[in-house]
Amino acid sequence: MRGQHIPDPTSTHPDTCKGCRPRPTRTDLTVCGWHANRFEDAIASLPTLIAHLHEIGKPYAQTNPPSDTIGRSDPAWHTVLPGAWLTADELEHDLLSWVKTTLDESPRQLSWPDRRPWRGNLAAWMLDHLPDTLALPFAGEIVTVIPEAVATARRRWPTTDDVEPVKSLSMTCPRCGLRSLTKTPPRWYRQSARIECTDPDCARVFTEDEYDGLVSIALRDGRMGKWRTQVPA
Repeated sequence: MRGQHIPDPTSTHPDTCKGCRPRPTRTDLTVCGWHANRFEDAIASLPTLIAHLHEIGKPYAQTNPPSDTIGRSDPAWHTVLPGAWLTADELEHDLLSWVKTTLDESPRQLSWPDRRPWRGNLAAWMLDHLPDTLALPFAGEIVTVIPEAVATARRRWPTTDDVEPVKSLSMTCPRCGLRSLTKTPPRWYRQSARIECTDPDCARVFTEDEYDGLVSIALRDGRMGKWRTQVPA
């Protein structure tokens, strides 16, 4: 009975739903409240996530994104597109697919997203028509596919809201002796953390390997937070 949900207003939904057995539903919906809320959050985050994926893909692009019309002069013939751009395209395609499905399968006469007030904003249209989408017989598939795709993209290319904030480190800078070291965690897949001195007269930047080595020396010598080892600029 995978993915099926049953109306049961007396039941409480668990914190985590595996979708592998019947769950209580909202009124007139074919999915449970937990799945519906997770789906709504995923849709609401899509515009920001897609813009983020386009932005971080720019440094890796060898040329401009390809146009809709492919020809021998088109960049698509000789460009390896960044993975972030490809993921953004897949998310947009998935969203468009489910919007069209809702339009085709809903018993109500729904307006197309290119009309006011949405003006082509698919995510805004979907949020305004959640009851129509979640009432479809196959809504159980919709509320699984998009949230999982969003979660995968955010794990691979986390936004600023997904990563740890910049941290102040407890040890002093080995170059200037001030307690001014900070660590910026990675912002996207395969990016290295950045350790730097925030004092403008020093501004020394360390690799993670350098920093780990310096910490090992400090711990070995018992000088954590007190050392003054000179490091070349």
